[in-house]
Amino acid sequence: MNDALQNQIVTGIITALVALLFFCLSSRELRRNLKRLEKQNDIMLDAMEEANLVEINRDKHGKVVGIIKKAKGTAGAVLSAIAKPTVIKSGKGGS
Repeated sequence: MNDALQNQIVTGIITALVALLFFCLSSRELRRNLKRLEKQNDIMLDAMEEANLVEINRDKHGKVVGIIKKAKGTAGAVLSAIAKPTVIKSGKGGS
């Protein structure tokens, strides 16, 4: 084999190993961040459930499978009426 081909093969192997190293490191960091975000999300959802804002459905492992948003509302009405009593005399045999 000539030297140029050997250099290209060695360079390719070194490049692949360095890329694999950075891939593994970033993958591990992403997994750590995902776990931290899942914990924070669970804390927020638990607080919302305690405040009676949502109802959370979980599977047997405790993972959230559904969120039901609760809505609260009030309604009121004000009624008023004005009446003017009127007496109408009938001409038929009344008093």
